[in-house]
Amino acid sequence: MLYNVLHFGDQLLSVCGVRVQSAVDAQRLIRGATGLYVELLIRRLPYGRVYAVQRDGSTDSGSANSAEGLGLILEGGTAEVRTVVPGGPAARAGLPPRAPTADGLSICPWVLTEVNSRPLNPFFRDGEPAMRLGAIGGEVSLLVQPSDLARRLRKQLKAMRSYKDYIVQ
Repeated sequence: MLYNVLHFGDQLLSVCGVRVQSAVDAQRLIRGATGLYVELLIRRLPYGRVYAVQRDGSTDSGSANSAEGLGLILEGGTAEVRTVVPGGPAARAGLPPRAPTADGLSICPWVLTEVNSRPLNPFFRDGEPAMRLGAIGGEVSLLVQPSDLARRLRKQLKAMRSYKDYIVQ
C-alpha cells in the first residue's frame, strides 16, 4: 500500500503522533499500533535534490555511457556520480559538483536515487543506473542525494532481516 509513497531518503518523524528517535522506536510504535491505519509523519527527502536536465544531442542516449549525455560520469556500474562535467547539461541545470554531507560538515559525491520519478535499486544491480539513463528521452528528471546518506541507509537496510522485501526490483 505504500509503494510509490515512500522514497529512499525520506525521514520518518513520528508514528501515531509519537516522535521517532530511531528505527527501533519506529518498529516498536508501528507494531504497537491498535487501529487499522497507522499515522506516519514523513519529511520528504530532506537531503535530496531534483534536477530537470536536458540531454545533450551529441551523445547517443542508448549507449552504455548515456550518463555522459547528461554531463555526468558515474563510478563503475553504480549510481554514484564521480564527476559532474563542468558546463555539461547537469551543471547547466544547477547540479553542483559535490554534495554537502548529511551532517553538513563536509562534502561528498552525489548518488542518483531516482530517474524520472522511478527509484533505482540502492544496491545498484550491475549497470542498472546507466541502463535506466539510456532508456529515456531528451529531458530527464534526476533525484540525487549525498553518498554518505545513501551508504548509511544501505547499511541500515542490510542490518534488517528480509531487507530485500523493501527494495524495488
